[in-house]
Amino acid sequence: MRAPAVDIASLSHGFGAKPLFVIDELKIAQGERLAVIGPSGCGKTTLLGLIAGLMKPRAGRVCVHGEDMAAMDEAARDQFRGAHIGILFQRHHLIAALTLQQNLALAMSLAGRPADPARIGALLAALDLAPLAHQKPATLSGGEMLRACLARALVNRPQLLLADEPTSSLDDARAQAVIALLQREATANDATLIVATHDARVRESFDRVLDLGARGGQP
Repeated sequence: MRAPAVDIASLSHGFGAKPLFVIDELKIAQGERLAVIGPSGCGKTTLLGLIAGLMKPRAGRVCVHGEDMAAMDEAARDQFRGAHIGILFQRHHLIAALTLQQNLALAMSLAGRPADPARIGALLAALDLAPLAHQKPATLSGGEMLRACLARALVNRPQLLLADEPTSSLDDARAQAVIALLQREATANDATLIVATHDARVRESFDRVLDLGARGGQP
């Protein structure tokens, strides 16, 4: 039997005396889809950061594909993240001096893969960004920027997809398209999909939901 894609045990985290949330146990199977919900400030973004190894938990363990993220050194964690995890942040981290096409090619290079123009072109087309392939981030609208960051998160076909409020600036049609693309990419690559959201349109598309605002975050 495969190890869970994400295995959380005795996890608590916070930035003051009281933890944001406590999760005694949470196992997320490979290929599963999970929506993490709750009010602003309950720790949704923090939980994604802990799963991605961008921060270390105050207490407990977060394992991804059997690897304890906090136990790795920084270089190993960065390499593991680049190879296995795709992340869509609330704030974009595109390189301002590069075009969209170049940003996606760089993401592939940092993961140790050769640039794949066909893959890049297909993703940009799927997100209605093909006409903007040679534009730089500063020329994009908020919705275009979000979709560009989504393309970068997906370009390496990661086994774990983490998306933080992926529909926050999108109208209904775009929101549905983004969720459909995330789920389609997850299915195509047998990837696990975890989305943090307060958007009811997203929650309705997921069978499993973790409410961090309820009972301190217990599943």
